[in-house]
Amino acid sequence: MTSSIFSEMDWDEGIAMPVANNENKLMEDELLRMQKEISLYSGDVADHDDRIHNMSQHLKNVRQELTHNLELINAHTRELETEEHLNSIAERENGRLNQEMLRLDKDLHKMREKRNNFENKIFIQSQQLEEFKSQMNWDQQALEAWLEESARRDEDAITLQKYSTQDQSKSKELALLMGHLTEEAQKKRKYLDHETTETLTAQIELDKTAEEFRKAHADRQRLIAQWEVTIEQMQRRD
Repeated sequence: MTSSIFSEMDWDEGIAMPVANNENKLMEDELLRMQKEISLYSGDVADHDDRIHNMSQHLKNVRQELTHNLELINAHTRELETEEHLNSIAERENGRLNQEMLRLDKDLHKMREKRNNFENKIFIQSQQLEEFKSQMNWDQQALEAWLEESARRDEDAITLQKYSTQDQSKSKELALLMGHLTEEAQKKRKYLDHETTETLTAQIELDKTAEEFRKAHADRQRLIAQWEVTIEQMQRRD
């Protein structure tokens, strides 16, 4: 209150108050003491305000850094979970592809065995067919020789007719058998061609599956390398 009065009076603090009596002197001394305390407390308050402001800023920075670190930890945790999930998927896919390759190998082995068996059967039947052809040719030659000999000797026509009928019947049987064997051989050859086509198709599928497996493995290795680089960069930033 006194300060406001002096301020209204444009009183200079460097000019001593006129001393009227001892009471005024005491009041002046008390006023000076209070002014000094006010100045001292004002400096302390300013210091405290600065310290509080600095501590508030520091606390704010610490909280921001803590929030940032928590976000990095959560992101790293999610990346690790994603990596584990992708690794699990890749391992399951790897196992499935291995099983599929084993199955295709077994199927291919069986098809090769079937093809070899059919080739052996066709070879045997071809030999039998050639033997029948040779036998038929030999019988035909024997018949012709006999007819020539009979014509020269002028043998009984009835005997010749009977022999001719029997040989013709046998020739027809041999011709039918040869036709049957030829047809059977053609069927076997057709089936062999079909099995060969399936074998080649299975081989192509096996090669394609192997290529897909190698590509999936390369992609997985490349993805893991990218993850490692990303994690290393995050660790460096931390």
